[in-house]
Amino acid sequence: MILFGMNKKLITIIFLFFIFFVFLYFLNKAKECPCYKILKVVEADWLYIDFNKNNMIDGDELVKIKNINAFSPLQNDYAKEKSIKLGITTLEYLKVGFLARSWAKDNLEGSFVCVKSKARNLKYNAYLAELSFNDIDLGEFLLKNGLAYVNSNCDNILYLPIQNINEIRNNAKELSRLDFLLLNLRSGVIHKTDCEYAKVMHNGELLLKKSIKNVYHYCRICFGDNYSGNITYDIPKSKHIYKKLVYKNFGYFEIYLINPLEYKKPNLGCNNAFAKRIIKEIDSCNKTIDLALYSIGEQKEIVDALRRAKARGVKIRSVVDYSKNISEIYPETVKFADEFDSRFDKTEILMHNKIFIFDDKRVLVGSTNISSTDSGGYNANISIIFNSAQIASYYKTEINQMSEGKFSKRKTEFSPLNVELGNSKIRIFLLPKSNANSDYIIPAIQNSNNEILVSAFYLTDKNIISELILARKRGVKVYILLDALGASNFKNRILQLRNNNIPTKIENWGGKNHEKTILIDNKILITGSSNFSVNGLYKNDENITVIENSEVASFYRDYYFYLFNSIDNKYLRAFPRAEGWDSINSCHDGVDNNHDGKIDLEDEGCKIYKNFHNVK
Repeated sequence: MILFGMNKKLITIIFLFFIFFVFLYFLNKAKECPCYKILKVVEADWLYIDFNKNNMIDGDELVKIKNINAFSPLQNDYAKEKSIKLGITTLEYLKVGFLARSWAKDNLEGSFVCVKSKARNLKYNAYLAELSFNDIDLGEFLLKNGLAYVNSNCDNILYLPIQNINEIRNNAKELSRLDFLLLNLRSGVIHKTDCEYAKVMHNGELLLKKSIKNVYHYCRICFGDNYSGNITYDIPKSKHIYKKLVYKNFGYFEIYLINPLEYKKPNLGCNNAFAKRIIKEIDSCNKTIDLALYSIGEQKEIVDALRRAKARGVKIRSVVDYSKNISEIYPETVKFADEFDSRFDKTEILMHNKIFIFDDKRVLVGSTNISSTDSGGYNANISIIFNSAQIASYYKTEINQMSEGKFSKRKTEFSPLNVELGNSKIRIFLLPKSNANSDYIIPAIQNSNNEILVSAFYLTDKNIISELILARKRGVKVYILLDALGASNFKNRILQLRNNNIPTKIENWGGKNHEKTILIDNKILITGSSNFSVNGLYKNDENITVIENSEVASFYRDYYFYLFNSIDNKYLRAFPRAEGWDSINSCHDGVDNNHDGKIDLEDEGCKIYKNFHNVK
């Protein structure tokens, strides 16, 4: 009996240990394989995963599935090379890529995946990760179903025998009953898949014919000269020719429009009227100058004016941004901050304002940074000087809070300022505490009746894009002028606008389109420091000014269409490089226009110039 009782206790102890270890096993498995939401599918093996669980796409959340490459509908040299190695045609490669991307978008976007392992990869600037979806290894699933192939760096020997070339061919065969066309992403021209130009295309995308809307130009070789798919736009002409900076005094405020056609390269000196005006304002100050500046770069004359003001006893208070790349992009900002004892915003969220307050009476705001490219006159910008103590006081509340270390959403919430100056109604929003987008911009677009003009460095906010499309559908004329660098990073958004019959032109000046402006019904001008993006409208420290005045609107509208028409109409379809032979001056302006670390003739896009110069 005693022995039986001991055995019973032993069995109970063993059983309890078994339950405990099973619990530990599953606990460790849960820790080893956390699950996250997929926010966006780029390709079947390139995903944005919500690691910080804020339900927003962030730059450090891009993931590449390890050991495999999914097929893609993008035609380039890589696709041609891989199709040869796999023993299939390039068109078969693209068709399977269309299927892979479509499956991933339909099944993965918005779903959850478990991350079995991940490591940062500098080459891809993304995480390499092993993922499971519905308890199935995602890489293995894509290989088995002929949607991917093993890459050359595969370290998983179990993947090698899974690659299924027969299933790849079957997928391509199944899609042969659908009609596809090829879009040249550089020129914006549509080609048939058997077109002679399609075969040599280096930057294209396979599209389902029935999904293409008639906003592209169609290849004359493929479709003939009079194909009904080719469309034209009715684009207004400007009344004046603008070769230099444009200025007008409206009594209580003055507007400076910095013309990107004036200079062929950035200007280290302060030769234009805008930069000279800043120096004049600084030199005339007697008591205080308050600054909130995203950047200070290569504008010695303006900094010298501030030194003179400081030497004569003017109290200078400054706030500057100090995000992770500021020391690389604008190294002089760091020196300025040290010299003028500036308050730093060292968070990853930008302090993106461009504000001067002179003696608590006059305020300078707008899109123009203090740099050789912006205040130096190379980039397109808009700035406003208000002669109003009330507006100065309102902006000072912003600088007061930031001087106390309150940035972004840590600031105290306060209402937008509404003020009338003569026959102009002025409304000012300080972001992100004021919600300019939902409270004003979106309703203004919704209430538009005739015309909307947009000029922007970035236009990526989905709500604004959706409302612009809806406005176009109800008969409002919409015109959009975007920067080449900003557009190159968000081509899908640009195509969405173009697909809805909105003339969307990409600049090819060399200098950037750094404006952040919307003009509605030739009456309402919306402008400021904020890009029309999630970061600009909802995260950064920014400001937006609204001016309701038909005279101001007409002044800007004429200038807008001069800039719009200064760009070749082929860029209503094509995407010019920010740095390349198709962007005037960009190959010899001394600027890394696309931020890839290569300048002028060393840049990939400028090699045609380099080759030309090497010819004796």
